[in-house]
Amino acid sequence: MRGDGRPYVVSLRTENWMVADRAADAWSAFLFAPPSVWTTVRVPLSRFMLTHKGRLVEDRVAMNAGRVVRVGVGVAAA
Repeated sequence: MRGDGRPYVVSLRTENWMVADRAADAWSAFLFAPPSVWTTVRVPLSRFMLTHKGRLVEDRVAMNAGRVVRVGVGVAAA
């Protein structure tokens, strides 16, 4: 990616086959890239935190990487 000095957030959505009312769950991690330089950025799965409707879920839950169905990248709010 080519950064612009702002922090980004990467979101992963996983299948929720056990709890239907948790359909708004997402796994989020911050992403930082140097400005104006093309670079490869890697975010380990261990850095992703479970969120529900944009709020951090306090319980530590392991993500099943085999159930990822969507990936998104956006500018993190300041």
